[in-house]
Amino acid sequence: MRGSNRIRSKIQMATVSEKLIAVNVAVFILIFFFKTLAFLFSFNSDFLLEWLVFPKELGEFIFKPWSIITYAFLHSGIWHLLSNMLILYFSGVYFLNYFSPKKLLNF
Repeated sequence: MRGSNRIRSKIQMATVSEKLIAVNVAVFILIFFFKTLAFLFSFNSDFLLEWLVFPKELGEFIFKPWSIITYAFLHSGIWHLLSNMLILYFSGVYFLNYFSPKKLLNF
């Protein structure tokens, strides 16, 4: 089996929680590289995080409604990511025993 076919079959066989974990890890890596580039080229990378994080005040939320979804994919460090993904994996196994994958994705 070719490499791309193997990856494609792994993605198709993955549960919803495993796909969410993959997306979280990919976003973490992308933001890490963005911050690294920002450091190397001396520009401020905080604007991206400020645009994606859930705002503290309700008035700000009106102008950033996408943050209700994007905040779930942001992690402050590797240990934060690891602990959240472990919890997501094990709780996802139990959740999928009782509910549909679509409900897990909505939840």
